[in-house]
Amino acid sequence: MSTDLALLLEDGFIELEEKNTEGAERWFREARALEPGSVEAVAGFVLMHLDRDAPRDALAALDLAGLEPQYPDLGRLRAEALRALDDELAAQELEAALGEPASAVGRFVAGLVAMRRGRAGDEAGHLQALDLFSHAALAAPERISLY
Repeated sequence: MSTDLALLLEDGFIELEEKNTEGAERWFREARALEPGSVEAVAGFVLMHLDRDAPRDALAALDLAGLEPQYPDLGRLRAEALRALDDELAAQELEAALGEPASAVGRFVAGLVAMRRGRAGDEAGHLQALDLFSHAALAAPERISLY
């Protein structure tokens, strides 16, 4: 991951944490323009839509990116969008099919979902996110400051 991409992503995720979806959108768009295949940028973009209570836009962003065949763990974000559309059964089936994340990027995406649940009041979510992010950092083939 290039330094420029990492900085754009970091700024985008900081904006998300600060509930500034407009700022996050700007950073994630720039990251996608720099590296269209960035899973992290797609994940940020999807989370931004979920934070805006726009799960259909989140699903459209996943479909448009077309990265799920290569990075199936993006399905965890699809499950969150389905859950927001009150389709709990489909969300659970998708998560069951995915199993535990095995790759660094898979753990990172799962960590984002856990962190989102933690912010929504799931106390275990924050602890799970910390565990997933630390394992993502350890499993990454190169040092990625975002993880």
